[in-house]
Formats: sequence, C-alpha cells, structure tokens
Amino acid sequence: MSAYSRDDRALASDNPDPALAECELIARYAERDGLPVKAGNVIFERRPWFDLLHAQGVLDGWLASEADDLNRALGFLRSVAPLAPKQLRS
Repeated sequence: MSAYSRDDRALASDNPDPALAECELIARYAERDGLPVKAGNVIFERRPWFDLLHAQGVLDGWLASEADDLNRALGFLRSVAPLAPKQLRS
C-alpha cells in the first residue's frame, strides 16, 4: 500500500474541522509531488481548511512560489472566496 493511499484515507473523513496533522500532510504532499486529487477535494471550498492552512503559513508559502504552487494557491483561494471574503481582502 502506498503512502498516498494510506494518507488519502486519513483525509477522506467527513470531519469538517481539519487537524494540524492533516494540514501538515497537505503541506508535505504539495512539497513532494503536488496534491493528489482526493486531497484537493477535501480542502477546496472548505473554510476550516482555509483558516488552518492560512494560520500555519502554508498558503503564504504557496503564494510566494512559482508555477504549480502558485496555481494551487490561486485555485484554492478562488474556491474559498465566497466563504471568507473579508479574510481574502487583507
């Protein structure tokens, strides 16, 4: 069993409030090979994920990068814009 499939199961829960360990997992995915589709499905359009990824500096790192990381951050921000409009303006 690959690390991705084992970790994907951990992210696939319906828990609306992500844990710090899940945030770290998303950050590790992004640093290695990018986010697997299942992980993207978990974080996109979810305000708690925006709050946690922002608080942990993951979004800032993606925004300071080029190419894939920047595209990932912009896509994620577009998905949460209706949910956190005030936070995205600052």
